[in-house]
Amino acid sequence: MQAAQPIDIKTLLNQVVSLLSRHLFIENPRLEAEILLCDVLSVERPWLYSHSGYQLTTEDLTAYMSSIQRRISGEPLAYVREKKEFWSLEFKVTPATLIPRPETELLVETALQIIDDRFSHERRINLLELGTGSGAIAIALAHERPNTHVVATDISYEALHVAYENAITYDVSDRIRFVCADWFAGLKACRQFHLIIANPPYISHEERNGLSHEVLNYEPALALFSDEDGLKPLRLILSNAAVFLQPDGHILCEIGWKQGKNALKAASVYCARQARIIRDYGGRDRVLAVCIS
Repeated sequence: MQAAQPIDIKTLLNQVVSLLSRHLFIENPRLEAEILLCDVLSVERPWLYSHSGYQLTTEDLTAYMSSIQRRISGEPLAYVREKKEFWSLEFKVTPATLIPRPETELLVETALQIIDDRFSHERRINLLELGTGSGAIAIALAHERPNTHVVATDISYEALHVAYENAITYDVSDRIRFVCADWFAGLKACRQFHLIIANPPYISHEERNGLSHEVLNYEPALALFSDEDGLKPLRLILSNAAVFLQPDGHILCEIGWKQGKNALKAASVYCARQARIIRDYGGRDRVLAVCIS
């Protein structure tokens, strides 16, 4: 396709959809073509249909085709767009951060239920998120509950910079303290938190071959893969959590869909008085919930 030639929206989209359709990893070529064009033009999708004869400027056409080439190369759509929706909020993401998944919203949903059921009488709720990445979980919780204050850690300075930008976007940066730390390292063990929440790496190295090239080639391996059976970070969290939690504190961790049994076993070994597995809406094991009271 001659990107330098004047072209209207309808013709351009038809050509780009045909181009994207040649790549099987792109599941919805029409949708992605339209979304990327909307980003370049700063419009909503209905506008594309009502202005199908609009001709792009050379600058906009060049920017659009650059995005399309990045997508064809296998770069995840969220990284091409530099944003991803999570919990009905739009977060900046970069290759320094894991792309938030819809299934991780179950962590937020469960945390809110625990806050409302167990800590509604508290004037201030203190949360600790380990491995915050883009900050999506911490920010969603702070956005939903104004009395929530979060300490959010990550080992990556680059990820924390993105998370801080996202916190500013949603006006919660005054209630989230971002700390560059390897899990609990450097945090004071003072039993102050009502809830510890994490989406730790839980994919074992043996499972690498089952992942798409989009994940393997672009998302941060440190946020994806774990030694042993995929539960090494979970065991670290469980074995250290008690000294950071209030006496009736809770732990919520996302797990892999085959890890429920072993996650419960780990909880029984390290800390749990009460532990349960919460399944996602597809019926798969998704969250380990632990109460240490």
